[in-house]
Amino acid sequence: MRRKLAPVLALLALALPASALAAPQEGPGTVTIAPDPLVVPATTVGNQGEWLAVDVSYAGEGEAAIDKVTLFGEEGGEFSSNGSDCGTLQSGQHCTAWFALKPTTPGDKQANLEVRFQGERPAELRTISGRSVAPSLSFGPSSHDFGIQRVNRDSVSTSLQLTNSGEAPVQPNNFTIEAENEVFWTGNSDCSTLLAPGASCNLQVWFNPQETRDYASEVRVWANGSSFGAALSGRGGRAIVGPAENPVEFGALEVGSTLVKTIALDNSGDLPGAFFIAVIAGGDAGSFQLLSENCSMIQLMPAQTCTVRVRFQPQEPGPLAARFALFGDEEPPMVFLEGEGLPVAAEGEGAAGPRYAVAPKRKLRKKRFGRNKGIHAPSRRAERRTELRAGAARR
Repeated sequence: MRRKLAPVLALLALALPASALAAPQEGPGTVTIAPDPLVVPATTVGNQGEWLAVDVSYAGEGEAAIDKVTLFGEEGGEFSSNGSDCGTLQSGQHCTAWFALKPTTPGDKQANLEVRFQGERPAELRTISGRSVAPSLSFGPSSHDFGIQRVNRDSVSTSLQLTNSGEAPVQPNNFTIEAENEVFWTGNSDCSTLLAPGASCNLQVWFNPQETRDYASEVRVWANGSSFGAALSGRGGRAIVGPAENPVEFGALEVGSTLVKTIALDNSGDLPGAFFIAVIAGGDAGSFQLLSENCSMIQLMPAQTCTVRVRFQPQEPGPLAARFALFGDEEPPMVFLEGEGLPVAAEGEGAAGPRYAVAPKRKLRKKRFGRNKGIHAPSRRAERRTELRAGAARR
């Protein structure tokens, strides 16, 4: 193989000038490394920091043949290298090497940068440093109250702004809801990219209460093992409409008698109620009649009162019950109506008489009249008495 290449190499030696075949000519010029000092951008633990472009230039006669640009030292492993485009530099030429911080622990980091040459030129040494800082993220606002929302109705949402308030870029990794995650949850977010210091992104948070009570939770974001949160709160509410006492008692009345009651309904809830129809239903609805009401077709605000007029007219004896209900956008309030029907008292009996009527007296049978123009036919008993009197007179 060498024998075959020898003629080729001989021809090249004849064709090229002597300077091209000679070793690189080290010049006495100056190598400059910038910037000075070499400080890589700060970053957070576990994150790759931004690259620092290290500029190497040569000025003077001849050339400087760069072999490699490397880092060494106890904390050299805390830095990353992205290589370089450095080679032989003529006077006025530049090359670049790239370094960044990728720390495993927080604090200030330092290593040695070495520019090594191919010839006898001594290596150039510089100190390179960087700072590893804790991530710092903040929500704006730092808390959000969703207020009173109707139970099991349409969900409501808000947008929270997340800002990098630290001195190094931060990558938000995950959003979590710490408690009550059946009623609070996260939605859309544009926080998937690295946040530079001072940069912001947005997160959507939802709330849908399931019970009439207060709710409290926290949304948290995680970055490099640290978490940052914003407080969330809200209340589930609804209209609670009903009378002061339920059931409403009408007492005992004789069948067919009438009693009218005005029933006050209060909204003791924390949201207005809206109803479009009021009805009485149930097994004995015929004994209870809705005369008037002012509870439907309005918004009954919390602490307000409306009224219902109901007539009780028992249709039969015995316990009687029905239900009055309002229907609309809310859970329908149920008012239970109860009363008792009494049998009608017998004629001549007062209210203090027996609860149940007595059987009517038997009617006396009328005497029958003969057909002889209204003359009464003598009875056999009268004839017998006449005969006995005649016999006694003869004796």
